[in-house]
Amino acid sequence: MSRKRWFWGFIALVLTVGFVGVASAGTVGKISGTVVDEKGQPLPGVSVMIEGTKKGAVTSADGSYFILNVDPGVYKLAASLIGYQKATKTDVGVKADFTTELNFRLKEEAVQLGEMVVQAERPAVEVDKTVSKFVVDAKQISSISILKSTCV
Repeated sequence: MSRKRWFWGFIALVLTVGFVGVASAGTVGKISGTVVDEKGQPLPGVSVMIEGTKKGAVTSADGSYFILNVDPGVYKLAASLIGYQKATKTDVGVKADFTTELNFRLKEEAVQLGEMVVQAERPAVEVDKTVSKFVVDAKQISSISILKSTCV
């Protein structure tokens, strides 16, 4: 009788582990691909983002990327890099336990920058300096009477 108990206990254990394994099967998918330029050369450092989420990736030296733990659904992805036009792909379907391959081809684009004005000011007190100094500008030098009388 004890052998029957062990046998049925073993069967119950196997079934329990089996059902837990099925219940914890993958519930997320993966997106991967490559990003190249118009000539087919890989582009490193491209930002590939799933729009509407905080998920994304940056391409490696060979232009490849992958985004893990993507919930099943339909998404819009965008690839961008400075000096290239932003490319978007819509209706990208992701299935649980599968890898969706999505490749991008980016076109070069001239970078348009507006006018840039740089202004610098010297702070009145420099807190990180350990020595004393006094800065004299041209207006202060011309107003000193000692120099005027000796130079003439």
